[in-house]
Amino acid sequence: MANLLNLREAQHGVHLHRGTTTAWASKQHVQDLEQRLRKMEAMMQQQQHQQQQQQGTGRGEASLTPRSRESSTSTGQETSRRELVPDPDLRVSDPDSGAATRTDRGDAVDRRIRHTAGLLDPVLSAVSFSPPQPAPKPALDKIRDRLRGSMHLPNFMAKSLERLYSSNEIAWFVAPLLDEINAQFPVLDVDRLVRRIEDMTTSPDRSAAWTTIIESIMARVVLVRAAADGVRRCYDMAWDQMSTSLERLSSLLLDADADANGDVVDALLSMVLFTRGTADTRTTAMLVRSALQSRWVASKSDPAPSAVADDKTRDLATRKIWALYAIDQELSLTHGMPPSIRELDIDQTIYPLDTRASTDAPVPVKSRPQGHFWARVRLATITAEIHARLYSPRAAASSRGQSAGAILACATDLHAVLRNLTLSICPATAFAAQQLPGSMGGFLGVDLALPLADVSVVSLHFGFCNAGSMIYHAVLRAENTPPIARENARAYCLAAARSTLSALQSWPPATLPELWQLLAYPLAAALTILEALLIHQYGEEDPGEDAKIIAQLGQYLRQTAMVKGFPLDSLIAGCDEMARLAQIAAHSPTHRFMDMVIMTTVRDLLSQATSPIYIAQGLIGNLPTPDSRISRELAKHLLCSELVAEMPAHRAPFAPDILHHHAMRPKKA
Repeated sequence: MANLLNLREAQHGVHLHRGTTTAWASKQHVQDLEQRLRKMEAMMQQQQHQQQQQQGTGRGEASLTPRSRESSTSTGQETSRRELVPDPDLRVSDPDSGAATRTDRGDAVDRRIRHTAGLLDPVLSAVSFSPPQPAPKPALDKIRDRLRGSMHLPNFMAKSLERLYSSNEIAWFVAPLLDEINAQFPVLDVDRLVRRIEDMTTSPDRSAAWTTIIESIMARVVLVRAAADGVRRCYDMAWDQMSTSLERLSSLLLDADADANGDVVDALLSMVLFTRGTADTRTTAMLVRSALQSRWVASKSDPAPSAVADDKTRDLATRKIWALYAIDQELSLTHGMPPSIRELDIDQTIYPLDTRASTDAPVPVKSRPQGHFWARVRLATITAEIHARLYSPRAAASSRGQSAGAILACATDLHAVLRNLTLSICPATAFAAQQLPGSMGGFLGVDLALPLADVSVVSLHFGFCNAGSMIYHAVLRAENTPPIARENARAYCLAAARSTLSALQSWPPATLPELWQLLAYPLAAALTILEALLIHQYGEEDPGEDAKIIAQLGQYLRQTAMVKGFPLDSLIAGCDEMARLAQIAAHSPTHRFMDMVIMTTVRDLLSQATSPIYIAQGLIGNLPTPDSRISRELAKHLLCSELVAEMPAHRAPFAPDILHHHAMRPKKA
């Protein structure tokens, strides 16, 4: 036994003298050696036990004389001394030849163990030393190892790997998940998540689904806590952690049928919530489809419809399916992707849509977002109905034969549905009393009813403004629309755009995922106001106020870039150009006619600077064009004499999809 302990210490001594690269490369092999040594110890203990039973306790003790103990100790010291001498076969001469070096090192150490085992006992020389397959490391330990050397984190991350996590350390992992993710989509059981993370220190869970959950949470933490001097580095680190999760996507889908704890659905949802805060919308759509497929497979054995399941389990299962629906509709609206699921596809007898009114009273963080979540889901259903009735190919084909009155009646019905939803969220006494000319109802927004201090309320407000703008832009597009209805619709769209830009003053500094998700709405609103400034006559209204609102957008971006350290130079340049054009149009009436600017080119160039894809590229420091390109290209087309008879037909001037695919195509020289 003493020789085996000396041999183990000698093996550790060899690795401690190798350096960082050698220690990392031989980590798995050290685990193999320890497993083999444990087997050898067990066999020696079993052999000694058999000898003691055969020879008796007294004879066994007499056989171990001081001479034998001395020779055994000296043999162990010589063996330990030999092991501490560096072996040429174990040296790493080339970092690129890591695999071959590890193989040579393994063969050399195997030969050494065989020789040592032969010295200890002839019986052990016959033991097979084929290296067993190493067991996978716990997910939290693996992520902790990866983060320790690549990012400056709190002191607890630099402590010993053998140290157990405290409650404060667990809160460091889960707090961003609770505050930033669950604020919009409260679909994960945070209490259960904390308990399972705490249990990982004593009973590690090596399942692929649980490992994916932890990796996605850690990637989201890195993305949210992006340092001011390392946005690109944190972004790359976050995707580096997600890459291994994406590689096991197929195995997760295969395990969905046998998933009893719902970990597969939670893993896919956590991946969706991560990619939603980045520029990779294609991956987000793929993960949404995978999660929906896994949800239907898991529903065969899902305890949610069962009577024995508690209310919390049923509520979580219902919120998960509706969260996937809301994100899918968001991708369909903002990026033109075909929806993967419809409202009719969800069995509301099993997964009922919560239609209860929420309250704006102060409530704990864990309970506050749920009312806003169901409002977002209901808003997604209304937005899908707006698109189906006014903007789908079938609606476009049928609108050719419809009168303007029929389209106006459809818009009025949708407006009433949207208003009822707003009234169910906000108290009627606090509802905005702003009245637009004509018979149009009050402006639909939540900025005067709920404080815009939470990201869930801000996104809800932007969504309401966008939905209302979509409704009345259809009235603007309709042929033979009465002049009063057209003016009312234009006034409504401008009011929605102004309210969106004004909400930035109350919006706290955003994190990286929040900025990517929500900034498309105020940018599209600024383009809507700029279009009105350059084309339409204002009458008695003061266009200078709208020019100031557009300028405030650039100021907000500049302040956010300074406080958070986000590289937004090109995005700020585009907003500054919008503000300059708005000032020209507001204070020089002769420059406000359509024949003074080629609006199509101006709109496309500004869309290149303010598209969601461009925003995300700017946030990670991968700017595709120089900052001066926008101003230089726009200067070529200002004060031109060409007339534009009609603006290109967009789905909605305020919908974020106007900032997408067609605007990102590179211009030919």
